[in-house]
Amino acid sequence: MEAVERLPKTTPLRFCSVRDGVREAASGTAGKILLVSDGGCFRLAEAAQAPKTLCVVLEGDALPLFAMADEVGCVIAAGGKQTLWAARYFAQAVRARCVLFPDSAALDGAYERFGCVLVGGERCTVPLGRGEVLCDMSLVRPTLARGYCRLLLAWLAAFEARAAHRLDLAADTSLCERAVGALGDLSDGGGSSVILRNAALRGLEGEGFPTGEGSVLAEALGGEFPEWGAVVALTALYGAFFSRGRPSGRIPDYRARARASGVPYRALAIPTPEQYARRALLLERARAQCLAELATFKAAKSKYFDRVCGLAGAAPPAFCGMETLKYLPERGGGLSALIRDFGLMEF
Repeated sequence: MEAVERLPKTTPLRFCSVRDGVREAASGTAGKILLVSDGGCFRLAEAAQAPKTLCVVLEGDALPLFAMADEVGCVIAAGGKQTLWAARYFAQAVRARCVLFPDSAALDGAYERFGCVLVGGERCTVPLGRGEVLCDMSLVRPTLARGYCRLLLAWLAAFEARAAHRLDLAADTSLCERAVGALGDLSDGGGSSVILRNAALRGLEGEGFPTGEGSVLAEALGGEFPEWGAVVALTALYGAFFSRGRPSGRIPDYRARARASGVPYRALAIPTPEQYARRALLLERARAQCLAELATFKAAKSKYFDRVCGLAGAAPPAFCGMETLKYLPERGGGLSALIRDFGLMEF
């Protein structure tokens, strides 16, 4: 229940079946109801027999929605992030009520303030209208383990931001404290708790809480269960760095790393000699405090693993993305970038 009490007012969420949500919207809407789904969600098609409903299955481009703009009073969308973004963009354009059923326990697509939407073959970053977020547990249950891992990555993001602050790499950490408060006891909680905590985090991310380089690593890893791999890799990397890491004196070949990672060289933030020296000094001052925080997380790692296995019904695969981790500094630009600058990412 702690996660419910901590849920910010800016991130309302209600548990409801898709069928009941469509029925409720139909009774309270004067105009037509547009049901928007993607190829992975068929529950809206089952509800399309309700009066005044139109059903659209999106295949990426949001343009077909605008062909149905006349008299639409409510848009109900179920599916992944791109589908929810397209529905929110369209609902805002036609000033219609918007109801969202995410298919991800992390609630991707439901709370972001901006999104990249494909319209008429062109991809544009646009502001997104807010929607009423409803959660059908039968829809999100297959993703609960990945949603739980997103909570673990959020803790690591808060740790990364606090460590960066101590190393003169970041400024404000107030949102990090709020995020850690919203996470509560990570070894506890059922499926609904995973949903509610993710809702709180998505709201804080809208206010500026960083997603951290764990989300970047998970996306780069891909595969069936990349979030747990990112948790394992970053816990080991940060632990090794604050335990034994010191400036090696070797200057990384930034140009070669940029080429290998596919990132423009000009996009890299390379420290000046003065910044390098200052961060080396600050590392020694911050080492003990960072290790103490990380030790708490690592001590509970076996409980987290058991929780992931329980939610997934199987053990996640072992981490096997060392080459991806090696070039995380160029893609993520977070704490791993400092580790790179000290010449410690050339494994």
